[in-house]
Amino acid sequence: MTSILTNSTSMTALQALKAASSSLEATQGQVSTGLRISEASHNAAYWSIATTMRSDNMALSTVSDALGLGIARADIAYTALDSTVGLLSDFSAKVILAKDQPDNRAKIQTELENLKQQIASIATSANFNGANWLNTEHPGNLAELSDYKTAIVSSFVRSPEGHASIGKTDVNLLRTSLFNVGGGGALQADPRSLGDIGGLRGQSLNTNGAMGFQDFGFTGAVAIGDTEAIRFTLTLDEGLHAAGQTFDVVIDKALVSAELGTTDGQINTIAEMQRVLEAALNDAGAPAVVSIAGSRFAIRSEELTGESGSSVSVALTETIGGQAAGLENPLAGNIRDSYATTGLLFAGPFRVHNDVEFSFEIEVSGNTPVRITIDRAMVDAALGTTDGIVADPDQLAVLLDHALDGQGINVVATSNFVRLLIDDTVHPNAGSRSTIALRDVADNVGILPDSDLMDVDVSAPSALDNYISGLDGMLKKVMTAASELGALKKSLNLQADFAKSLSDSLSRGVGQLVDANMDKASTRLTALQTQQQLAIQSLQIANANPQSILQLFR
Repeated sequence: MTSILTNSTSMTALQALKAASSSLEATQGQVSTGLRISEASHNAAYWSIATTMRSDNMALSTVSDALGLGIARADIAYTALDSTVGLLSDFSAKVILAKDQPDNRAKIQTELENLKQQIASIATSANFNGANWLNTEHPGNLAELSDYKTAIVSSFVRSPEGHASIGKTDVNLLRTSLFNVGGGGALQADPRSLGDIGGLRGQSLNTNGAMGFQDFGFTGAVAIGDTEAIRFTLTLDEGLHAAGQTFDVVIDKALVSAELGTTDGQINTIAEMQRVLEAALNDAGAPAVVSIAGSRFAIRSEELTGESGSSVSVALTETIGGQAAGLENPLAGNIRDSYATTGLLFAGPFRVHNDVEFSFEIEVSGNTPVRITIDRAMVDAALGTTDGIVADPDQLAVLLDHALDGQGINVVATSNFVRLLIDDTVHPNAGSRSTIALRDVADNVGILPDSDLMDVDVSAPSALDNYISGLDGMLKKVMTAASELGALKKSLNLQADFAKSLSDSLSRGVGQLVDANMDKASTRLTALQTQQQLAIQSLQIANANPQSILQLFR
């Protein structure tokens, strides 16, 4: 049906034209921008992801720039330290030469002054964008600081929860500084020497407890008849943590006759008493020995009962008219449950600085030797301080007690003496089995320079040995600093390479999400242009039909 009010054909053609024009506009946008998704309305999820990734990539680019600056700083500092190592080696060689050639010391000093200026110039010149890791300006002595660091931006991280953060790499200026305003640089006097370490240095303590024994006074000759005997109960190795073992010991005429080769049952001398008593102990199966000294004899435990104690106790049950050749006469010399103890005289205060530690080997009651190391952190933790100073015997005792925690040793101070005591609850074996050995005391700093590099003057022959050893210490510190910066350079370069690779990966990832396929877009653009032209022609044809109707009314 043909209508003059509604041209359905024209409306259909117009809709086709609008659809073709809309698709053409979108495709032209992809061709012109190169993006399949350029705004949130195209695909909200992909647009959000891509926008975040682009932001991360920009942050990563900034991190890469910061890494470049960090690498440049590390490279400058490393180059300066490497040059310093060579100059310092020459410096040391000339000081050694001055020791062998006293007549040329004035000339050598002139050369040393030139080397000093070169080294100082290198340290001062190792500056990049206001940062100098070799010539620092801290007002305090670096040896007394716990922390003196600078940081380099080294990474950008986004957590799984979506939180962004910047990673940093610390540079310890306590190690890299050659000269510091307040002192403590690698080429300055070092106050970190531990001295006598409060009396520990040079110590080699080795002590044990005494085997348990009981002394008796020989009371003279005794004759044992045919029906008589000396009987006693011997208790061995009873102690704080042991019940001990008992043995019934009998000395009768038969035993005396067999041991002494006599027939009268007579014990005349202390030497005969020793022989007879040892035979009686052997017959009873008691692990003990008898010793004599003058008019005294002692029964001593061999500590073979398996008990942890170490003691001897005699209880007489039968005598010869109240006589027992001295067994009835116990003397004061009685050792029971003796535990090892040792100690040292406090030699004076000392200070444990940063990066300084001392150690010793401790062996307790036959256990495996353990190496104990004490550093600044342990000193401050044990004493509740922040300066690393051990000022008196009480503080040394507290420090050692803290360091030896778990070793079964208690440390106490008595006047000016620091004592190490076995903790019998941890090591219950008494007597000769109770031992303490403290040995091999050492520190990690050794001989340290007591003057600045700039103060070295070979015209004073008495100081040459100190200079030589001090310069060796300086050289080691500079070499250590150079090694650390070399490792830092490598780490930063690896991080920079990774940042570049990560940035490329992020760019590719964004492209996978939002970039337009230009081959498809250009082909579709041609097709949509053709569709648009056809839609226009269709609309023209549809609009021409009403004109034909008008001809009918003319």
